[in-house]
Amino acid sequence: MRILNFQSRLHALGFGLAVVLIGLVSSLVSTSAHAQGSFPLACNGHTSSTFSPGLTYTEQLVTYSDHEAWACTPPLNDSQLTGGYAEVVNANGLFSCDTLFLPGNEDRVVTYNWNDQVSYSTITYTNATVVNALGQIVITETGTVTAGNGLGSSAVLVTTEFSSLLNNCGTSQGQESFAGQQTLAITAL
Repeated sequence: MRILNFQSRLHALGFGLAVVLIGLVSSLVSTSAHAQGSFPLACNGHTSSTFSPGLTYTEQLVTYSDHEAWACTPPLNDSQLTGGYAEVVNANGLFSCDTLFLPGNEDRVVTYNWNDQVSYSTITYTNATVVNALGQIVITETGTVTAGNGLGSSAVLVTTEFSSLLNNCGTSQGQESFAGQQTLAITAL
């Protein structure tokens, strides 16, 4: 009877260890899938840009900075991912008021840093369309998450600027800044 009781305890211990190991492995797999897998994320944000010297109707070398701030509806598996930011600081490029909102023929890469201070998503935008109508400039960019959270997922960024923000293009100081609203959607493939 003692041997049977010992064997029952040994089986129970083995079963318990198996359950713990299965739980640990599934937790690691789920964490890895979350870090690199696809997930739905919808964000609303604000962008602000500065230019030095200010933009005019003549193309010139400009130093620019851009800051985007985001508030997001978190993916179902991560209730802590509720916002983030992206920044470009002191980059250079040839721009004018006429060329600023034209779709570029180069890919644009943006890294979004999420509010948990660890997660990020790098998106390569490969297609852009620009519509200038009714006093608004609407830029729609599509791309793919190429690193970080949501790896392989599709992304759509829509930026809405007001055309009136370019009223200073004809002045000697030029247009030194502008701001607009944005939406970002990262969706599973």
